[in-house]
Amino acid sequence: MPSKKRQLLTAVIGAGPSGLVAIKELLAQGHKVVCFEKSNDIGGLYVYNKNTGGVFKSTLLTSSSFTTCFSDFPPPKNSPLHFKHNEYLKYLKDYVAHFNLSHLIKFNHIVKNISQFKEGGWQVSVFDSLNDSEHIMKFDAVAVCSGAHQKPIMPNFQGQESFQGKIIHSDQYKEPSKFKDKIVVVIGGGESGSDIVDEVSQVAKKCFVSLRRGILTIPRLFFDFPSDYYTTRLFYSLPNWVLRIKSTPKVYFKRGVLFLLSSIPFLFPFFLFVFMVSLTPLFMQYVLMGLACILLLIALLRINEYFTQKVKPEDFQIISKLAKKSLVGHGEQFATKTEGLAKAIAQKRCDLKPGISEFRTEGVVFSDGSKINADAVIFCTGFKVSFPFLAKTKVDFRNFYKMCFDPNLGKTLCFIGFARPAIGSLPPVSELQARWFSRILSGERRLPNKDMLNMEIEQDRHKHQKTFKVVSNRLNNLVDFTSYMDDIAEHVGCKPKLKNLIKNPMLLLRLYFSPFGGYQYRLEGKHHKSEIAKKAIKQTSLDFIIVLFNYGLWSVNLTSRILYKIGFRSFRGSIGLD
Repeated sequence: MPSKKRQLLTAVIGAGPSGLVAIKELLAQGHKVVCFEKSNDIGGLYVYNKNTGGVFKSTLLTSSSFTTCFSDFPPPKNSPLHFKHNEYLKYLKDYVAHFNLSHLIKFNHIVKNISQFKEGGWQVSVFDSLNDSEHIMKFDAVAVCSGAHQKPIMPNFQGQESFQGKIIHSDQYKEPSKFKDKIVVVIGGGESGSDIVDEVSQVAKKCFVSLRRGILTIPRLFFDFPSDYYTTRLFYSLPNWVLRIKSTPKVYFKRGVLFLLSSIPFLFPFFLFVFMVSLTPLFMQYVLMGLACILLLIALLRINEYFTQKVKPEDFQIISKLAKKSLVGHGEQFATKTEGLAKAIAQKRCDLKPGISEFRTEGVVFSDGSKINADAVIFCTGFKVSFPFLAKTKVDFRNFYKMCFDPNLGKTLCFIGFARPAIGSLPPVSELQARWFSRILSGERRLPNKDMLNMEIEQDRHKHQKTFKVVSNRLNNLVDFTSYMDDIAEHVGCKPKLKNLIKNPMLLLRLYFSPFGGYQYRLEGKHHKSEIAKKAIKQTSLDFIIVLFNYGLWSVNLTSRILYKIGFRSFRGSIGLD
């Protein structure tokens, strides 16, 4: 039922995934909404157009369909493990139809300017490109959902203007045929860069990838399941230093002690099984031990099949090499959740090069002094966020409260969809931000007073710089997926409570063993949809390999919790349920 509290007229800028979920959550809270979309369709960058920026022809999402979808609208049963861009666009259109949102979206409307009235509220100037007319409207609140992929970053190297080959940004890349039989240099190894290298290297005469430092690469699939199926609440409950920060001699020692002690709870059920079998008649001993051997054989065959047929050792060697060159740990940087680049290097389709120092007429010179002639250079160097309608051309999200609220603009303007998970999916983050904003506008939630707000911003900024070290300044909107989600969920009032979950042990087990996503935040709190959430969580696969992996994590978690309880404070878990 719509809230009977304050109902505000709210402008939503952008009809991509973040804008759509903002519309829906604002409506659920009883607010009135008008959404302005500059193009003629929903979906933002997921709309394929060969003449404009956005996705390229073969774009495949890096997060699984399970973790990408919104918490109250799970993917259909026949959905692929990963959406293609057109499949995800269809999902978004189904979402719009299901919640009846389309009549609230004004297409071909470009927001030109937003200004705040002294007495409160916002003046929004909008250009209707279809009718060539401009309108000025007044709103109580504004949700900025224009997306982080606004302006391509194009570094300017010495001599670049003299280069006679072709230079493009990944935003302009659509398909590889234009680079057939050419010598191509790709700058950058993010997710787009990795997939572009994989495609281009298959048709180019020669392909090079230039990286200033290494990258963390996570394969899309691991044992036939999306890699985010293994990044569970159980995984993220471990102390950060166990698997997520750069190794040091001290960390190696602590890990060794922890894993050694963890072998006790890990092996206990096996010893218990052997003991129980020894109490049975001899015939049953043979039967039970035979069954145990069959299960062990199945597991070994699965592991052997994966490492001999689906992933080659040289791929993992390249992934390991790139990770070491990144200089930081797995939880201290943005992850490239596709192995295309590593595979291309391993298969000798692409050569790895250091950063570029300068361009020349016929090619480029790298920082190690090596030179190559090139026909084309593709800049996969990311995007910068810009808000021209707010006169903000350079934004540092570390100065915002929880990456959402600019303290100088107040609580009635929220930036939704700009916090970028280092590992994880963006749509569920946007959904929680939208739920929080809608409740703030209703007066059901409050921001801290100015002094407290600025203190928390400074604390979060310090934590960001400590966590993300070498990338904090460049990727100032990067967040740790799980701790950020739990933090925003606490503000919303929808973080699941352990005391409630204990009443349903199988759901609790599934919650800890299933991929970390948004469904858990629909189990309780306002606008909860517990039946949908329970069904989605229970439908996730508990394949033998996934169960075995999580059982190992449980053993390490149990041991670290015991050590923490007896006084070893550094064994405290990263996240937890109260």
